[in-house]
Amino acid sequence: CLTNISNDEYWRLSREPNKVLITPMGASVGLLYSALSLIKPDRVVVLTSDKFQSRVAEVAEKAGFGDMSKIHVEIIKDVFCGFDEANALAKKLCSHIDNAGKIEVNLTGGTTAMQWAIQAAYEAIQQKLGNPGKEKLARVAFVDRRRSAEQQSDPYVVGEMVKID
Repeated sequence: CLTNISNDEYWRLSREPNKVLITPMGASVGLLYSALSLIKPDRVVVLTSDKFQSRVAEVAEKAGFGDMSKIHVEIIKDVFCGFDEANALAKKLCSHIDNAGKIEVNLTGGTTAMQWAIQAAYEAIQQKLGNPGKEKLARVAFVDRRRSAEQQSDPYVVGEMVKID
């Protein structure tokens, strides 16, 4: 405490609204790219598979998200049938929202099981925040209207964000 007694920055809980993005990422990395580019979060929590976790850094770099220490990756074990993992994953995802000024939960991307876990996280966060905190929580979706082949060949094109709530 004495070391930082004159350091106002040390004692400040949040300099500005701390925006957190919670999102799945599967084989199509363009949705994460769009989410990072359009939301411009301060912190990111990505739910992905073991197979694709190494691509998170690549996408973040392409989107200009510089601080990799502010990206937390959680892994779903069974990407296709891991519905029973949803509650445990929701708890892990929720552990990264402390001091958030705004929480954007992306429901698009990844497998159906990943999206199920993301929705479970949204509901857990909603319960944690209670009624007064609901204005800082929102669900969004990202859309890329290009043909699938185009999306695969050039994923680094910003799509559209659709606000759900």
